[in-house]
Amino acid sequence: DDVIYEYISDISQMWQSELNFYCNIKRLSDTDHDRVLQNGDFDFIVTDISGNFNSPYSYLSSFSSSGGGNYSGFSDPSFNELLSKAENSASEKESAELYYLAERKIIDSAVFIPLLNQSEYAFFAEDCKGIVYNPFTKTVVFKEAKKL
Repeated sequence: DDVIYEYISDISQMWQSELNFYCNIKRLSDTDHDRVLQNGDFDFIVTDISGNFNSPYSYLSSFSSSGGGNYSGFSDPSFNELLSKAENSASEKESAELYYLAERKIIDSAVFIPLLNQSEYAFFAEDCKGIVYNPFTKTVVFKEAKKL
């Protein structure tokens, strides 16, 4: 959406000025984004990683070479083993430590760079269009709002 696009644009400008790293940001439709992601036809892609249930396993399994949906190409048997042990651990503390180690593995490998975490959402009626909620500033913009 517009908020995420602006945020990613700001990050790329910081990378350019601080790291002399230039990247061209190309906005894709949902269909094109899914196609590019499925085909692996990218050098760098911003995508949503979310879980289907309330567990670190739900999103970390996106990097497992033993399941589908691993678009990063990351493959590390020790990562898979950490996930398995964490999921089956009888201790909540041990499970949390194992999930932390698994997450560190993918971050340290530079396969995954968390750019933002969005945990706040706004819902509007179906017949309301053009309302934009910015979860970072917690503002609602009604400039383009329309009721159908």
